Order: sequence, then structure tokens, then C-alpha cells
Amino acid sequence: MKDQDQQNLSAQVILKPKDGRDLPSAADITAENIERLMPAAEDFKKAQKFFNDAGFEVGDGFANSFSITGKHELFEKTFNTKISTNARQAVKIRADSETESSQLPLVSLSAELKQIVNIIIFTEPQDFGPGNF
Repeated sequence: MKDQDQQNLSAQVILKPKDGRDLPSAADITAENIERLMPAAEDFKKAQKFFNDAGFEVGDGFANSFSITGKHELFEKTFNTKISTNARQAVKIRADSETESSQLPLVSLSAELKQIVNIIIFTEPQDFGPGNF
């Protein structure tokens, strides 16, 4: 097995608002509508349980998101995709020979989970720090 397969990866699961609508752009989020953007508590628990049962380490929730951490192969199996690390050490999903994304595909999730989850994304590495100047 390659070193990459043994490495733990972490992604952020961002949930949809309790009314099921998509999240607005950051510019459209205000103090008046922030409460509407929060997921239902039962949806939060349901999503965390799914990923915990799938074998991920599930982080505590904050606002509308939580982290999931697991081995490279667990992500590939759960999301039915191939994952690689690019030259910047960013975790990427390759849709084809030219297109890569930090966003995990949701197609392998149940219909119920797709109604709860807005996006699951790997965080990009910082553009500064040792070796990045």
C-alpha cells in the first residue's frame, strides 16, 4: 500500500439550512438571517451518525458544519471516487484527466443524506508558511 493510502485525511461537512434551501453567498448572510441558515438539530445528529457509522472520526459540530477524518481509502470507498494529492499537497478529486476539485461528490450518499448535506470539501493548504514563499 502506498503512503498516501495510510494517511489520514480530513474534510468539512457543511449542512443545509433547516428549510432545505441552499446556502446564500457570504455577502448575503446577515444577523437577521443567520438563524435560518442553521441546520435542524436532528439533521445534524443524523449526518454525524452516518459518518461515524461509516468509520470516520467525527468532529464536534460548529454552526452548520463538522469535520470528518479517516484514511484515504475510507474516503474513496464511501464517496466512490479517486482521491489524490497535487503538487501543493492539496487533496483533490479527479473527475477526468483535466478536472480536479476539492469537493467530494455526493452521488453515493442516500437520498435522505443528500437533503441534509450541502457540501463536503477538503480544505486547501495555506499559501504561506515554510516552503511556500
